[in-house]
Amino acid sequence: MADRTCKVPDCNRDASGTRGGGRGWCPTHYMRWRRHGDPEHGGEVIRQHATGIPCAIATCIKPSVGRGYCENHYRRLRRWGEPLAGRPTPGGPVALRFWAKVVKTDTCWLWTDAPNSSGYGTITVGAVPVMAHRMSWLLDGRDLDADLQLDHLCRVRLCVRPTHLDQVTAAENLARARAANAT
Repeated sequence: MADRTCKVPDCNRDASGTRGGGRGWCPTHYMRWRRHGDPEHGGEVIRQHATGIPCAIATCIKPSVGRGYCENHYRRLRRWGEPLAGRPTPGGPVALRFWAKVVKTDTCWLWTDAPNSSGYGTITVGAVPVMAHRMSWLLDGRDLDADLQLDHLCRVRLCVRPTHLDQVTAAENLARARAANAT
């Protein structure tokens, strides 16, 4: 049986290739060869495509790799059109995260994120899921009564336009839904 240990001196790890290695090296030395051209490279990670010129973003010290930006800012530029742009962070302000997921049409303001199993939009606030139309009501500066529900006057479950919502009792909400389905 052939020797399946790494070719690098003093490395006795498996180099069979089934664990992600190759060319007779263990996975660690194989990846060092792929990244740096040297399987024994053990120093600072040096990107082969880095120019040595710092990123064009003043607060960033990483080397530029494309259009004057580092990898992160260049990726944002390609994806979002701006090197500092991007999807709002999960811990970011609720209003920014909320409005980033809404498309305003002539009639309804539609929630674009995935609906829940009942067809309503939800947003997570402090690890708690909140119905999107309820959050819109709150962001509009209106108070929510715990004993009342919000009824969609437009009958569109993904609509978050506050003027299309009305606070009603559960019985009234159900009666309106039945009346709308009867027609």
